[in-house]
Amino acid sequence: MNKKLLSIVGICLLIIVSLSACGAKPDEIALQLAEATNAQDLEGALALFADDAVVTSVSPEPFNGKAEIQGWLEQMFADNFQLEAEIVEVNGDVVVEHDTMTMDSMSFFGIEPLTGTSEIALENGKIKAINFSFSDETLADLQAAPFVAREDLIGAWTVGTYLQLNEDGTARVALKVDDLDQPVSEEHPGSLQAWSYDGMVLRVEIVEVAGESTCTPGQVGYFFVKWAGKDLDRLSFDLISDECGDRAGGMMWGNWAPMSP
Repeated sequence: MNKKLLSIVGICLLIIVSLSACGAKPDEIALQLAEATNAQDLEGALALFADDAVVTSVSPEPFNGKAEIQGWLEQMFADNFQLEAEIVEVNGDVVVEHDTMTMDSMSFFGIEPLTGTSEIALENGKIKAINFSFSDETLADLQAAPFVAREDLIGAWTVGTYLQLNEDGTARVALKVDDLDQPVSEEHPGSLQAWSYDGMVLRVEIVEVAGESTCTPGQVGYFFVKWAGKDLDRLSFDLISDECGDRAGGMMWGNWAPMSP
């Protein structure tokens, strides 16, 4: 065998080895994601996604791109999320799996496990999209759980700072309780926000802000809301996503206690 032929054979072998190392099957990649998630391996999980991947889950808005997907994963890790994935169908580059999950926030209400279905689409060996939906059984459990009703949110809450949620969908945030009844200004700093509540997800959008803050009007945040405290008389806000880091940190700082009328 001449040197030229040996060189060609060597190149072919290198290509075959490279393809076998990188060419994981779609179902294998889906299971790798479950393993990385359970191990709270953020770097390993993110490496499985395409840069422009989209994840549609229980959040009102999808998670677009790796930066938002990283936030989604970090929130699950903080909730001690564990996943058992069972592949039920593979159709080309689309994988359908049955998911059985546990997380601390749901275990708190006795909802364990949660079940649902993920449809995972791949492109060029990377996860391009995930669409998740809960099973009917889990949806029924969630609907029966003692989540916070919209009317229960209305009123004033404190965790060192103050939050007033009004019936008309406006919210006032202030550092002093006396500022809650004042328009937002440099003299009475804080923010005016618009809020809505869908199921257990609170949406807040900054309308006006004054004082020392990096937040700007138009920035939107989403939070899971649940009862907390020993007697389930306080509110806890768990981050889904927020364009304003200052607000996210403030909302999650502790359990918000109701203020007496």
